[in-house]
Amino acid sequence: MVISRRLSGTVTRSAAAGIMVGTAAMMVVLSAFNGLENLIRQNYNIVHPHVSILPLDGTGLAWDEALDALLAHPDIADFEPVLEQQALLKHGEQEALVTLVAVQRSFVTPHAGTDRWTDSLLTANPDHWGSRSALVGRGVAMKMGINSHGLGSIVQAMWPESNQDMSRPALQVDGIFFAHPQVDEHVVLIPLASLQQWTGHELSQVKVWLKSGADMEAVRLAARDYLCKEPKDWERTLFNVLKSERLVTITILAFIVLLASLGLYAATSLMALERKRETATLVAMGMPLTQVKTAYTWGGLWMSILGGGFGLLMGRAIIAGQSTFGWLSLGQGYIVDAYPVAWSWTFAWLTWGFVVMVGTLLAWMAAQRIRPQTELLR
Repeated sequence: MVISRRLSGTVTRSAAAGIMVGTAAMMVVLSAFNGLENLIRQNYNIVHPHVSILPLDGTGLAWDEALDALLAHPDIADFEPVLEQQALLKHGEQEALVTLVAVQRSFVTPHAGTDRWTDSLLTANPDHWGSRSALVGRGVAMKMGINSHGLGSIVQAMWPESNQDMSRPALQVDGIFFAHPQVDEHVVLIPLASLQQWTGHELSQVKVWLKSGADMEAVRLAARDYLCKEPKDWERTLFNVLKSERLVTITILAFIVLLASLGLYAATSLMALERKRETATLVAMGMPLTQVKTAYTWGGLWMSILGGGFGLLMGRAIIAGQSTFGWLSLGQGYIVDAYPVAWSWTFAWLTWGFVVMVGTLLAWMAAQRIRPQTELLR
């Protein structure tokens, strides 16, 4: 009897410890995925605005009363009209395919609370934004052989027109900006009025930045006559890969937690064997067998609740330590020093609920095998 009690106690504690460690591990991994996703979102907030408004039919975006009314939405903090044109850029013997992004002067001036491509701008004349000024990305400047000493150089942009002629405007490089490799490698900023005059095209899109705490769904509803794209829509492939990796990892961890919870089945079964005389006595005294089984199920439920709860506390402590002290360092060459993590109470409660559900189910399955042995009372 003593050995049996010791064995059941050891199995019970081991089961609770397994649930605790499994829950903590699941929360740590989920927090790591959340941190990585948040870092990527922040990184691409430089590339894309909060919302890009484009025409539904893929043609030009007309600036009319409907667009004016949309841009007056109370959740919109700032906006910039944009016209884009693919072109071949030449500087001496150097050539590169680029995207001419035509913007207003306000786009290339610093704005508090919004990420602009020209927040890091190298220029010899910051007040100059003439009709033929060009601000080139660092990658474009390298392809053109232009550095800080080459500011003021003349480059030629070429693109075909609808009448089979070629547009060949000359542009003066008045600055080099550093934003993001995805932008720096192919973007050249020029004045909007100039490109509209050269091409006669309507706008390509309007870049929109929202106020803090803005209701994205309300903005989307107001822009239902337009195509609205968020950063995650522009980088759909990347975010789909992240979601797939998270789903696969969650599935593996859920299976591990399930294996750890199998100890509850063994613990409940051993507890029933250990107390088979007490069980027989209760049944003989008139207690329904279903009530006896429920009592054993409740035991497994409480072990799941406590194991999962302590697992959440352990996971929260690990994540807080990583956020504060950066225990896991990424080393040199990364945009952050320590591995990014972000705690989510939504995932925490879902994980805890899954652990409790699995533990309760296993305890219930073990309790259903209980059979009162009344012959032990003779």
